[in-house]
Amino acid sequence: MVHMLEPTNRPDLFYKYRSLQSLCERRRVLRIIKTSNIYYAPPLSFNDPFDCKVPPVKSCDPCFVRYLIAAQKAKTGDDKLIAARMRTPAGRDELNAALSPAEQSEFKVLVESIQRKVNETGVLSFSARCDRILMWSHYADNHKGVCLKFSLEKWRDMSMALYPVAYRVKRLSLQLDAQSFGQGQLVQAVALTKDRGWKYEQEWRALGQARGEFPFPVDALVGIIFGCMTPDADKARVRRATAGRTHVKFYQARMKEAEFGLDVVPC
Repeated sequence: MVHMLEPTNRPDLFYKYRSLQSLCERRRVLRIIKTSNIYYAPPLSFNDPFDCKVPPVKSCDPCFVRYLIAAQKAKTGDDKLIAARMRTPAGRDELNAALSPAEQSEFKVLVESIQRKVNETGVLSFSARCDRILMWSHYADNHKGVCLKFSLEKWRDMSMALYPVAYRVKRLSLQLDAQSFGQGQLVQAVALTKDRGWKYEQEWRALGQARGEFPFPVDALVGIIFGCMTPDADKARVRRATAGRTHVKFYQARMKEAEFGLDVVPC
């Protein structure tokens, strides 16, 4: 079982920037509001070619690699054979020996299978900030969209599922051994580490078993922020979609006068 270390600085509020440019995008936003369902996206749809890609393997424990290969062939019972062999000195020496050419080929297939499994997962991304100029530009149609505000106090399940993305100059190489694997190093290297150029996103992620729409508590959506150039017609559509939900508050992003930045104020 993989045990990820719990973040100690998880914010109470998270934000989802959304475009309203096309009819399809408007329908998606209104669907989130009306049905309280949110989309976990497939990694293959991401705009960063490095995102959710299995990085190079820096080091590996031959015994652990053999265990992973055997686990992949669980129907043969090889994983039970490995456990039995570990009980004898001769068996342990054999399992800890360098991988043979045939095993190296199986190891390559194993890594490829990990990538396929990653591609089949779903990722839900949030930002810890609602006033990032580039986020509004890149994900909310050049400040003409909206930013959805979610409360983790009202969304307990998500409060335990979100992890911060780390930003680095170099890729985080894999270490395939039992300790690193158990501490979530694979998940960190593949899904929670990105190039430093994305740091402005201040992204947090929840990783799902599959992509698609999943429900969230109705009262977890606590606010909607309009971009500084969101058309009035789109504002009216969004407001109508929240009819009867008095807990949803509205805000307006405005350009600061003396500096490059945004103020977010109630409206």
